Amino acid sequence: MSSSDWLRTFLDEVQLPDFYDAFKNVLQVTQLQHFDFVRTADLHRIGLSTPAIGRIKEVIKIHRENAGLLRKPRKKHHHRLSFGVPLLHLLRYGPPRDAPILSTLDESTSLRRCYSDVTHAVATSPSPFSSGMDPLPPCQLIRLEDVNLHKENNGHLGSGSFGVVRRGDWKTPSGETLPVALKILRCSKADDAADFFSTVLSEVMLMQSVSHPNLVRIYGIIPLNPLVIVTELAPLGSLLTALRAHSRRLNLYSGSCVAEGRPATAFSVDVLWDMGIQLARGMAHLAACHLIHRDLAARNVLLFSAPTGVTVKIGDFGLLRRGSVMDEDGSGGSSGEPRVPGCVYVGVGKQKIPFAWSPPEAIQGRRFSQASDVWSWGVTVWEVWSGGAEPWSGLSSDAVLAELRTGRRLAWPRTTCPRRLYQLLLATWRYNLAHRPSFEYLVDRLDKIRPTEVIAKQNFDEADRMDVVTGDRILVIEGRAENFWWRGQNRRTGEIASFPREIVRLQRHLQGQDISRPIENSFVHVGHHGFEGKAWGHVDRIDP
Repeated sequence: MSSSDWLRTFLDEVQLPDFYDAFKNVLQVTQLQHFDFVRTADLHRIGLSTPAIGRIKEVIKIHRENAGLLRKPRKKHHHRLSFGVPLLHLLRYGPPRDAPILSTLDESTSLRRCYSDVTHAVATSPSPFSSGMDPLPPCQLIRLEDVNLHKENNGHLGSGSFGVVRRGDWKTPSGETLPVALKILRCSKADDAADFFSTVLSEVMLMQSVSHPNLVRIYGIIPLNPLVIVTELAPLGSLLTALRAHSRRLNLYSGSCVAEGRPATAFSVDVLWDMGIQLARGMAHLAACHLIHRDLAARNVLLFSAPTGVTVKIGDFGLLRRGSVMDEDGSGGSSGEPRVPGCVYVGVGKQKIPFAWSPPEAIQGRRFSQASDVWSWGVTVWEVWSGGAEPWSGLSSDAVLAELRTGRRLAWPRTTCPRRLYQLLLATWRYNLAHRPSFEYLVDRLDKIRPTEVIAKQNFDEADRMDVVTGDRILVIEGRAENFWWRGQNRRTGEIASFPREIVRLQRHLQGQDISRPIENSFVHVGHHGFEGKAWGHVDRIDP
């Protein structure tokens, strides 16, 4: 059997026939013996998922046993910590039993010297996320003795499948002390420890390569077992948690339903509006760097206080990838809506994806792009305005895909969400990804259609309507010039309810949208004056 035939047979056996070219041309693997020099990071680099890599390792083991081949032991690097344990040995097997999970590093140990060959290998070899873009910056390695955990509840902030998040304080090299979040990663049993370290290091460097006011800042890593990623601390916690607490005050949140009512809100309408703009700005920056988030959702957005209000920052970059630049099929978007650039990342295997936040091409074909991030932005903004409701609650990925194919979209949370904003969300959920607006367009459009603020000219007190006092400032959620009743939020009380248009005045000059349409059949041609001076009829009365 020729080398190419063996490789095709092997890939068919592990159900990965589409990766023939990647194995042959990128990894240059055509025979069983060639796998002795292939690392897990190499397999990740060509786009293989962790389950697919597990299948490959299992089948390779069987082939080696059948062929009587023994795998050559990998050379170990003996970089030692203060208790004399080799670094990669520590990463593989964990610290000694009598050592704490987060042990103190010897001050005399130079972290950059200890990890010089690891960082050099990552910097000089192709990153699993790179695609010919700018080189990644060096990773900040942080000494553990410079970080102190908070004593209250051992600094515990949360946990998930990735590991645990704790709160601490970091003393920077300049002597400044910063509050930080420590993301303690849980290494998968299927991962090779050295490859896991290299992969995490590459991810951290990728995250550090972007800096924006609406992206969570990554300070660096503490290179121990388990690995710890150090990020800026979000004092106000998760956006999703805040939204659901907010919605309970609104009496809106009931699993996934949005009920009608006369709520008092914790977040004002203009704050919710600004959240959408900030998220779009952060995502626009990622798009400009040819980065695809793939997991934008309210649960992955953190809240920060700011002098001007609330700042939201996008975090959890675990699925962040650099896309390959290529042309997308399809025509351009509608007038005034520049379509997203053709930057695409194609996932493989049975990787988990947030299907309720993902477009059809991502659910069905694992095809992610800046257009799919635009779709996810729309779902995240829907979460913001629905009080943290769960999108497509109770439906499987197949059921969601079936609903999307029929043209169904998430319902309009009309209690708080302005109609024009929901129309913009519908544009982000267009089935054809080439017709979705870009993040730059979304930022510009949201700024132009902000809710109008009006001032009450008189008191108003009527059952099931807004309680208004002269001078109250009201944010208009829904209101057309020809309508008697408008809906808005009273800044003084936070109440969201309807009020008569006639009791308020605008704070700006009149625009075309402020003039009501004429009543039907109210126009009568009672007179005429031609350009030649001929005239008939009267402008002050209707002739019998």
